[in-house]
Amino acid sequence: MQKYLVSGLPSINSKLSEVLLRCFGTPEKVFTADESKLKKIKGIGEKKAKSIKKILQTKFKINDDKSHDGDDNE
Repeated sequence: MQKYLVSGLPSINSKLSEVLLRCFGTPEKVFTADESKLKKIKGIGEKKAKSIKKILQTKFKINDDKSHDGDDNE
């Protein structure tokens, strides 16, 4: 389950999510790591680190999820 959470980040596959979890220990620590710490991980450069931080820090907007029709009863 933890690998699944982390692999939901931009450009992070299951192998890289495992690397991140081994380095940081928990999903929370992965999500709260700053860009400089993320960039130290093999396979994560400046572009991926910025992308990860951007998605984690961007406020949710309902318009971002075009597949959701607003009916939570399904």
